[in-house]
Amino acid sequence: MQNLRELKDAILFALMGSSLRARVSRANQTRELSLNTKSRPIVSMSALTYLEPLGMHFDSKLILQKADAGSRAQSQGLLSGDKLMQIGNIALKSLADLRKLLSNLERSKIHHMLFEHQGFQFFTTLELPKI
Repeated sequence: MQNLRELKDAILFALMGSSLRARVSRANQTRELSLNTKSRPIVSMSALTYLEPLGMHFDSKLILQKADAGSRAQSQGLLSGDKLMQIGNIALKSLADLRKLLSNLERSKIHHMLFEHQGFQFFTTLELPKI
């Protein structure tokens, strides 16, 4: 490989489970890279909400499908089946509402999220990571 584009293509089109090696030279220094590819679930971009890095995975009705082990979501006691009702004083009805609101929320500031679990409503806090 002679440039970063070729490296990117090699990684992108590598077979799952394969190992790649590359030597990168820059400013009279050389580094060896070793990469192992693995399978990753495909997530539709329309399903992303910006909360996945915090361990929250929602369905189209804003029901939490999964709280990742060791994540911020899990540490706040969120469970599969919890329904996201609002953030701040803005009620949410759909993933589109959630994406629109999250794209406009200030980062690195605390926001309050209202969830419902089996008829019980509770608040938790959210701090969006910096992009």
